[in-house]
Amino acid sequence: MVTSHHRILLSTLAGLVAALTGAAAVAPTAAAVAAAAPAATGHTASGGTSTERPRVAIAHDNGVLVLDAKNLATLDAFRLPARPALSVAGDGRHVFLTPSGTGTVRILDTGDPDGRGAARRPAMERGVVAGMRPAHVNGEHGRTAIYDDGTGVVQVVSDDQLDSPVLSLRSFAPYAAHHGVAVPLRTGYLVSVPAEGSSARVGVARMTENGRIAARWDTCPGLHGEGGAKGGLVAFGCEDGIFTFHRGKAGKIAEPEGVVGRVGTLAGSPSSSVLAGDYTSTQLVLADTETGKTRLVDLGMAYGSFTRDDHGDLVVLGTDGKVHVIDPATGEIEASTQVVPAWSKPTDYTQPRPQMAVVGHQAMVTDPRSERVVLVDLERHRVTRSVTLPVVPTGLVVTGGTGHQH
Repeated sequence: MVTSHHRILLSTLAGLVAALTGAAAVAPTAAAVAAAAPAATGHTASGGTSTERPRVAIAHDNGVLVLDAKNLATLDAFRLPARPALSVAGDGRHVFLTPSGTGTVRILDTGDPDGRGAARRPAMERGVVAGMRPAHVNGEHGRTAIYDDGTGVVQVVSDDQLDSPVLSLRSFAPYAAHHGVAVPLRTGYLVSVPAEGSSARVGVARMTENGRIAARWDTCPGLHGEGGAKGGLVAFGCEDGIFTFHRGKAGKIAEPEGVVGRVGTLAGSPSSSVLAGDYTSTQLVLADTETGKTRLVDLGMAYGSFTRDDHGDLVVLGTDGKVHVIDPATGEIEASTQVVPAWSKPTDYTQPRPQMAVVGHQAMVTDPRSERVVLVDLERHRVTRSVTLPVVPTGLVVTGGTGHQH
């Protein structure tokens, strides 16, 4: 429920941000884009149809680059006042950019196909979402929900509004401020619930379209990380398992027995009933949402990014520098491809490290040590292209494809 305080706060912040950041993300000159073009080796990967134009958004300390996902050519570059976090909008074309410490969320149009096979040039939209400390951004069912950790306010924007210079936002404040999340359903939202008088997360609530709390379940201590599975199921990671919501009913998948760990990140696929989650420093958990059974996959090493490909297979970037493809039904490693040199996870989570995103049957891996991005064919299990970037990559997302990890 939005109070007058929240309306005043949001209105004031929006005005200040518009004045201060209106020119923060300016497209570079043609010469600047040409200078940013990568030096390429190898050859272009195959895959996809002629109308498919997936894009890669790569963050760095001063902005974001947009690359063609098929050949890793730089399409455009945009400056920002700080390193942005990246989240793909529900339309699969726009990317929400949250520059650290600015209290703003910018919207990038990556120029994906418009449904008629015609691609747009990447552009920074004029609309700005303002807040105190916006964090989690989740897009589903034609809407994107932005949770503000500083105020507890959830702001929602429809996908058809993303290219508007003035965004039409709906705002709700379901609970006190905490490190929270909101996930759009077909009707309504799932939101995280903090403990009374505390910022500790204890569960999940279902919120109606007008902001009323319709149901609440305090059964997910330490909630963090969300994902989806076959049939529209939504899940959240908990300290003692995985919370699920499907067709109006809440459920819980118990944590694996005999091993101490917790789920804080989930990767799902609309074609699979199995969710993948981090569990220990070397183990992932596979949880079948239909049977409730779990299986641990021990990689024997630390790992970084993990997501799903178009087949629903689990794709994991190991610290051995390899991309591992895992069958989610059996937990068996089907293939491993050396992509970058072995690396170690930094103790400071803000420090750059190799990261991975997947679109279709291709994986893209960034390596900040060499300032490169590498394209991997997941069906042929080989590197097909590698380019040098003009920046140190700090994060990446792909648009126009599958593979979701939160």
